[in-house]
Amino acid sequence: MRVVGELDIASSPALSAAIDEAVVWSCPLQLDLSAVSFIDASALRVLLAAEDKYGQADGAPVLHIVRASPIVERVLGIVHMGYLLAS
Repeated sequence: MRVVGELDIASSPALSAAIDEAVVWSCPLQLDLSAVSFIDASALRVLLAAEDKYGQADGAPVLHIVRASPIVERVLGIVHMGYLLAS
């Protein structure tokens, strides 16, 4: 699933709904955040909630960030969520 633009308090509900819908069709869900120019705590909360909600399938995480913009990588690193980034 490709996400574009800013992930903030205004767009977080739409991100949450999109993840809920996409995970039904694609598991594990691969997120492309390479076109995200801003991410705040509300969007991080959505990612954590999705991780908690969907957990792991066969021992593997259900949510993978396969591509991330430099700002997303930096924020995920600061808040110790870099483990969501696919290697």
